[in-house]
Amino acid sequence: MNALNDIVVLDLTRFEAGPRCTYVLEQLGAYIIKIEKSWSGDDERLFPPMYNKESLAFPTFNLNKKSLGMDLRNPKAMKIIFDLLPKVDVVIQNFRAGTIEKMGLDWETIHKINPRIIMANNSGFGQTGPYRDRTSVDAVAQCETGLSGSFTARKGKPVQCGGYPIDHQTAIAFASSIIAAILQRDRTGEGQYLEVDMFSMGLSMLSPNLAHYKSTGITKPEPHRCPNNFYKDKDGKYVEICCPDEAWEGFKKVVGSSELEDECFADRTGRAAAAAKLDDIIGAWTAQYAREEIREKLETVGVGVGILKAYDELLEDAYLKETDYFRQVNVPSYHVKP
Repeated sequence: MNALNDIVVLDLTRFEAGPRCTYVLEQLGAYIIKIEKSWSGDDERLFPPMYNKESLAFPTFNLNKKSLGMDLRNPKAMKIIFDLLPKVDVVIQNFRAGTIEKMGLDWETIHKINPRIIMANNSGFGQTGPYRDRTSVDAVAQCETGLSGSFTARKGKPVQCGGYPIDHQTAIAFASSIIAAILQRDRTGEGQYLEVDMFSMGLSMLSPNLAHYKSTGITKPEPHRCPNNFYKDKDGKYVEICCPDEAWEGFKKVVGSSELEDECFADRTGRAAAAAKLDDIIGAWTAQYAREEIREKLETVGVGVGILKAYDELLEDAYLKETDYFRQVNVPSYHVKP
């Protein structure tokens, strides 16, 4: 896709959210100039998972970017940056709050050099306010926004989600805001200053829960679907069953247990209140079948079934093969001293 093939981005970002944002822009055709430390390269070159002493995360987030290694504390390096400013459309950074200003790359300065430039800032807790100097990574943001508390285990211990969800949410919002700023600039001729922080983006994922708490004082709202849990199949492998209200009657017929006719299961509120009893009934049923059989039986009546797949299964997944999701990429070898 070449929607942004005339856009040049000066990428000063590190770690997940920033590099993933510029990766999205690159996939849309933008030309990314990534600035790395001249003595060690980007921090993510040492970010796990590692293979042969090289990061597999780094090429995943930085594919097709053009790198410049330099020491931004060196005046000669900063001269190169300032020489680039009239030629770039977007400057994007995720240093600690106040760092970019100390480097002389504050909004007023770069806007004066290039009025069409877009300054995009990403940080954990914003460039201003009482938390601006705090350190944040995805795990911290999950806690601070309440996301970890919304996925509690049965014993009540908070759960950290895998896959860096707030970093990814932030990256997509960041890329979207940059694209919107480019569209506005095309109409007005003026660039603008943007800011996207992880705290706000993580909080946006829980907006309905916050609204529910504000209205009722209840911290754990009723689930949207019930049953909605993991169950073991006959081989001890997990499936998740998500049954919407409209599929409940069909679900009962497929499972075929007279116990599901109990009045306590008549509506979602009752099923949620009697979740432990319901899970025992469903678990006894799923233990008779393989995962694919469970999915085939329940999907015919509108019940969602998710098979908990391992990595080897994903690599052989029929849908991913058909859509050519995985690509073979040759990455130049690099070795960075830790």
